[in-house]
Amino acid sequence: MVMNLYPGMNTQLGFRHHGDESKAIMNINELMLHAAQLAKSGHSDGALKTYKRILKSRPKHGQAHRDLGRLLLSLGEADRAKRHLEKAAKLLPEDATLLESWGDLMSHLKDFEQALTAYAKVKEIAGDTEELLLKEADALRRSGQWQGAIARFQDVLRRAPDNFFAHIGLGDIFRDAGQSGMALRWYSTASAKHPTHTLAAKRMQNLVNGAIQRWHFPMMNDRPRNEAFQRAIEACVRPGDVVLDIGTGSGLLAMMAARAGAKMVYACDDNETIVRATRRVVEKNGFADRITVIPKRSTALTVGVDLPERVDVLICEIFDAGVFGEDALNTILHAHTDLLKPDARLVPDGVRVWAAPVRSQELANTFQVGEVCGFDLSPFNRLKDARLFQADLRRVDYEELAPPFLALELSLGQTVSLSGGHVIELRPSTDGICDGFVFWYELLQSGSAFMSTSAKQAGTHWRQAYVPIWEGSRPVKKDRVYRVNTRFERYILWFELSELTT
Repeated sequence: MVMNLYPGMNTQLGFRHHGDESKAIMNINELMLHAAQLAKSGHSDGALKTYKRILKSRPKHGQAHRDLGRLLLSLGEADRAKRHLEKAAKLLPEDATLLESWGDLMSHLKDFEQALTAYAKVKEIAGDTEELLLKEADALRRSGQWQGAIARFQDVLRRAPDNFFAHIGLGDIFRDAGQSGMALRWYSTASAKHPTHTLAAKRMQNLVNGAIQRWHFPMMNDRPRNEAFQRAIEACVRPGDVVLDIGTGSGLLAMMAARAGAKMVYACDDNETIVRATRRVVEKNGFADRITVIPKRSTALTVGVDLPERVDVLICEIFDAGVFGEDALNTILHAHTDLLKPDARLVPDGVRVWAAPVRSQELANTFQVGEVCGFDLSPFNRLKDARLFQADLRRVDYEELAPPFLALELSLGQTVSLSGGHVIELRPSTDGICDGFVFWYELLQSGSAFMSTSAKQAGTHWRQAYVPIWEGSRPVKKDRVYRVNTRFERYILWFELSELTT
């Protein structure tokens, strides 16, 4: 007895009992359609059984062999898939879908030459698509043909600038090449354009895991920083406000908000060890009735579960020396979307970045190495840090090639973005070799700076940042004009320098 998978349809495939051959063909076509629908909806077992029944009656049905082979490949059964795709190839030699599936199989089996040959034939027959270009790029990348892969991914981005997998693929190429700085840029761009997709974040985490350290005790003992935030919080928080303090650490800023008159402060931190200590601090200082410490990241908080209502004020001090390295932008963007009232106030509500081009062998050596004791160590440069070097500029030998300039000013209000930039024209004040840029920033409240990480700020624990010109040090002349593009993409900030032609 044969089970009738589709009630109302004749699935007895002994077509010799039917006098009408066209009816038999119609039944085959209907079964092919149902098998495809089953496969698409995840009912693989039903699809497999249906294809097998079709082939039992029509062993030379090329499309059934092809589609069964594709399904088996998607299930990881490469050997069985190959048998059916080989049979299909004899029956459908110019079928673009079959050729593409054969390319997918060869790529799975790491026969990249055959895969690329198959993809090329598909392009001749049916033209290229973004998906096909991505498959070619992946095969080229995995076979070590990085330049070809880069070209294919760039072709995709010319057609679809926001294509997630093209950004990820380019990041993978530079990661594989050991160029973590460029890899992080592509991953960061992918994450900025698709912030809910976890793959880019995982890739970035693998690159930067353990690279960022939080010096809690120097920060807690930083008098200029603490007094600056106290003034800003007292000016912002109103009696009866509900406040959220993100990355609360010791709970210091949360207690400042409570002392300023907040009705309730929710202080969150994802480090459970810190949370336990913070709760003791809050209790010791008499604020346990007005401060609730939550052991979660703010991006995991839900109104109605963790917070009884949206909040009036956001306090967010999760900036590192490079401004955005602790994912401050995405954290604030999420808070606006999910946690804050529409008219919520922020501390800080903006950031202003200052920078200067510099010549410094000392700083340059933090990202590069050449000959040492007669040995060429330059291949090690591929492993240089993807982000920045934290430097106390009061203790570094460097020369500014131009006065500090305003590189970027960014509102942290509802229009906050995960990516952007600012372009200026720069005329150096002296000739020299530009190795990179030093920068620092100011936190803003209503357009005015209330805290600075500048080297001129006495008594602060903050350091400044240095990033090299990733393309390599370059000469600049004081009689020339240069274009400086300050770029940021979620986690990182960098500078691009080019000479303006006249």
